[in-house]
Amino acid sequence: MKERLDTEIVTDRDIPCDIVAERSGLIKLLEVKNGQTLVKINQLVEEGDLLVSGVVDSQVKGIRYVHSFGEIYAETSYKKTKEYPFEITEKIYTENQKNRYSVAVLGKNLNLFLKNSQPFEFCDKDKKTTEYKAPLSLIPSLFITRESFLEYTPQKRTRSLEETIETGNRELTEMLDKEIPQDAEVIDKIITYSELGEKGVEVTVEYLCREDIAKQRIIDKIENLGYDKIDEE
Repeated sequence: MKERLDTEIVTDRDIPCDIVAERSGLIKLLEVKNGQTLVKINQLVEEGDLLVSGVVDSQVKGIRYVHSFGEIYAETSYKKTKEYPFEITEKIYTENQKNRYSVAVLGKNLNLFLKNSQPFEFCDKDKKTTEYKAPLSLIPSLFITRESFLEYTPQKRTRSLEETIETGNRELTEMLDKEIPQDAEVIDKIITYSELGEKGVEVTVEYLCREDIAKQRIIDKIENLGYDKIDEE
């Protein structure tokens, strides 16, 4: 899961700000510390909606601009969908492997092989460069690059419906795990599919999460509003 890095956090309590929804969801818990709450439990909100206003109007003090902060938890959804064919081409690896090397020093490169084309019709290629430093700083580093070629034979085969769905489930789950914020709690995982005739199947994986969707947003043009000193609660 990735860490949420794009959330704006305004730490200065003297800066008036609203709270908006960082993403769409169904509100389940409100813990607002300051500001005027504009939403309620079980309300569906969209990304960018105003949840807590930093503009507070009271009969005693009139209109004030305050620093809104707090936590607003909602049920959110993350979904990935992709089509997967029944017929696929697999790589059947042989035991044939070839390596070739090149050296570089002071920006000059020398190939230690004659033919520049790949040695096999079908092969995976891996390239690795290693730097060798001399004990004396006056002697330049030597770079040796190794290219490895591993031969395979392409072979077509047809997957079953169950295998195709499981492949989609595994791949889409890995994608979602990298996408959802680190602080999002996964409360359910839903896997659905629809067959595309003999062509394949469309797989959908959805995560239902519970997370804090509160995002602070500084109130625009506050320098011209003449707001009062903010009450720190």
